[in-house]
Amino acid sequence: MKMLLKQPIFCGIKGELGTDKKYHFTVDFTNNDEVNDAISFVAPFYHTAIIDGVKTCWFGYEYNDNLPKPYKSACIKFLENVKEDAEVSDTGISGHDLYDMVIQSLDSIGLQDRMIDTIVYPVSSSNLTFNIVNDVLKYLPNSDRVSVYDVLKADPATLTLDIDRCLRDVESGVLKHKTFVDKHGHKREINRENLERLLLDAQRSDKFSIRHVTKSWYMREYFSDFFVFRRADRNFENAANILIIDDNKTSGSTIKEIVKIIKKYNHTRCTIYVFALTGSNPKKK
Repeated sequence: MKMLLKQPIFCGIKGELGTDKKYHFTVDFTNNDEVNDAISFVAPFYHTAIIDGVKTCWFGYEYNDNLPKPYKSACIKFLENVKEDAEVSDTGISGHDLYDMVIQSLDSIGLQDRMIDTIVYPVSSSNLTFNIVNDVLKYLPNSDRVSVYDVLKADPATLTLDIDRCLRDVESGVLKHKTFVDKHGHKREINRENLERLLLDAQRSDKFSIRHVTKSWYMREYFSDFFVFRRADRNFENAANILIIDDNKTSGSTIKEIVKIIKKYNHTRCTIYVFALTGSNPKKK
């Protein structure tokens, strides 16, 4: 999987704070304002990474590094509120503009030539990921032969926590933190007793989210079995070129978990591509 020379893609999403104290956004495919745009779409990132022993190719758009957190959060909500028609709206991106964003990124890495045979995506509360999947299918020349599989959040009672690995990482210094913060905001020492309690809290949750059981994001690394396939058939077992689609990438933990369950069902040496519409370049982490 060869690194490609990236051609500039000009697209800016800019938000203006209105008298209602809410951000109102506009999409511009011709110019970038490097200071004020919520997302600087100058060129999508593209790089390879090894996830759970599988070589993956990542690509997508980068956020402006200088964004205040409220501005970025408002922009994410703007993207998640996809308007099905093509009308311009300052509260949600139009389906037409979203399609243009997706296609320009896919063109930049030549996805049409990658022989994608399978798409996997996590079910989300917003309609953004679902719209991206449909846009990708419109783009692929072999869309009538592409199998699509969605993954759902698993029953919290089935979650696992690798307590032994976490303790080893603390002892060896791989994990720099000696404590974590529980869901009540209390600092806890990372020891077996507290980790067992943390797992129990997670398993008793109505719907698991790492922020509902601990305020320490780094603890998610040690949880597993977040997702299950709604279905996985013989076609998936033999998939050769899999595209994972997600709407917004932060730590990459969702993608890592999806790669793990792909390995459980896929019996070939598949190639995995990852498209997250927005996020941070993993090389910067």
